[in-house]
Amino acid sequence: MIAEPVERFDAWLARQRQPVSAPVDEPVHRGREHFSRIGCADCHTIRGTPARGDEGPDLTHVASRRTIAAGTLPMSRENLARWISASQRVKPGNRMEDFSHLDDVVVRDLAAYLHSLE
Repeated sequence: MIAEPVERFDAWLARQRQPVSAPVDEPVHRGREHFSRIGCADCHTIRGTPARGDEGPDLTHVASRRTIAAGTLPMSRENLARWISASQRVKPGNRMEDFSHLDDVVVRDLAAYLHSLE
C-alpha cells in the first residue's frame, strides 16, 4: 500500500486518467499492432487506442504499476514477457488466455509496448 499527500495523489490520478501516447520506436509500434491483431484488445482497454475490452484489467498505464499479475511479479519488461508467454505457469488458474504459442519476437514487442505505457 502507498499513502501519499492529497496533492500528490490528485496529480497521480490526473495522470492515470490520460490516454496513452503514440508509440515512439519500432518495437513499441509493432507491439501495439500485435496487441490488436492477437486479440488482447478484446479483453483489455488502453485509453487512446481502439482497445476497449472489459474482461481484463485496464492496461492504459500498466508500466506505472509496481507489480503485475495481481502482485505476483515485479513490474519489468522481462516479467511482462514472461506473463504474456506463460501466464498459467506463473499464476495457475488466472483468467488470461494461454499465449505460449506466440513467437519470441512477438512477445518481446508486446512487452516493449506494454512497458512503454507509463
